[in-house]
Amino acid sequence: MGKCITRFISDADVKKMRTEAINILEEVGVKVSHEGAKQMLEKAGAKVDYQTDLVKIPGELSEECLRRLPGKVVLGGRQPDKDVVLEPGNERVYNRGMSGGEYYIDLQDGKYRKAVLSDVKDWAIATDGTKGIDICCMPYYYDPGLNVSVRDVHGFEILLENTTKPIELQPYGKKNIEYMIEMCLAEYGSKKEFKKRPRFMCMIGPVSPLHWHGNSVDMLLLAGQYGIPVEPDPMPIAGAGGPVTILGNTLLSLAEHLSAVVISELANPGAPVIFAPRPVAMNMATGQVIEASVEVAMISAIQTQVAREGFGWPTDMYAFVSDSPVTDGQSIIDRCFNATFCAFAGADILTGWGCLEASITLDIVQLAIDSEIADMTARALKGVEVNDDTLGLEAIRRVGAGTGNTFLTDPHTIKYFKTEYRKPQILTYARRKAWEAEGRKDLYERAKEKVKRLLSEHKPAPADAALVKEWREITERAEKEIVRMSTV
Repeated sequence: MGKCITRFISDADVKKMRTEAINILEEVGVKVSHEGAKQMLEKAGAKVDYQTDLVKIPGELSEECLRRLPGKVVLGGRQPDKDVVLEPGNERVYNRGMSGGEYYIDLQDGKYRKAVLSDVKDWAIATDGTKGIDICCMPYYYDPGLNVSVRDVHGFEILLENTTKPIELQPYGKKNIEYMIEMCLAEYGSKKEFKKRPRFMCMIGPVSPLHWHGNSVDMLLLAGQYGIPVEPDPMPIAGAGGPVTILGNTLLSLAEHLSAVVISELANPGAPVIFAPRPVAMNMATGQVIEASVEVAMISAIQTQVAREGFGWPTDMYAFVSDSPVTDGQSIIDRCFNATFCAFAGADILTGWGCLEASITLDIVQLAIDSEIADMTARALKGVEVNDDTLGLEAIRRVGAGTGNTFLTDPHTIKYFKTEYRKPQILTYARRKAWEAEGRKDLYERAKEKVKRLLSEHKPAPADAALVKEWREITERAEKEIVRMSTV
């Protein structure tokens, strides 16, 4: 039956928020600290103040750029059967892991530490072998022998080797993306083929409120030239970088994303742009951010609804999130609210698998738990089909009233019992004696065993050896050039 859509605001509300997002760019404007982009915007009809970098974008220009957006976005896997395809009417919800997160819960001893290079490989293998996850991301690992300015390129090469699934990155600069593109062209053979199914997408963020730095604009423009899907990630902190109210924070995110659409489509008409806000709120007692409260879940859901109904944007929503430092009951409560709200609002991609502590920490065990939550969410989204057979009318008539008969052996039960109810992956329906006989394992222990088994047994399809050699050579060149540039 497709997605079961829950609407948090009315048609009139959606229309108003769409209108006001466009008005904000026309009346308040957006700061664009990039000379080429300012000139391009001015030529297209925007009002540009070169002293302050403030650009005011006419509503007509925003509407024109919205019409240039592609109706279909494709993110390629190593083989086409791994592709992620976003288009209107798509009934599938995709999932991706968390990117970033410099800290890591060690799989063997459970200790909290910095992520290291070997974790990137484990994360890629676990992602490749985990049911339900469609897009692979990179932890922000620490390597004392590697300059931080090039770890995105080095990590990308590790992901290319160890997963066949599409990849999402948060690149550090234009030159870094150029080397990533070079690695992909070695695989695809030509820019034309790469643009059909780009192997990776880029998350590139504005600075709230309403400011695009030159480095981000450079990356936005380069990605558009190669058809690489871009995910602008507006992240206004409610009460600090954005309005404190749920709707005010939502509106600012919409306007910031719209500004990225205008810049991208003016430079490269038809460039794929995905709405990927990361709403957070300020904890007024501590000054820290809150990423997974029920109010933040509401912001995400309303953002999804307005993006889908008001603008027709594909959406990647931060859904599997938690403010808990560990994988515990709070972690599960947080992500269940956020994931189901976003999914039922119609999100295309649900993001954040493995995320803890407001995106600071990664726990690879959480991937297995998130797989269970995602599978349950998908089952709920599937909904039900009402007809005489699913209503069980004939079965009820056959069994009758008070006859002593049972539905257990009825043909209706035989027909439906395997498909009507999902089979859990790590949840248990065992009662106490059976649970004790199985070792008294809690959810985390069962998930940990699953991940350990996965890392031991799953072998991602190997990439061509000659291609791997070329990737590594490109990475080595990138390390030398980018590090040299960063130290000049």
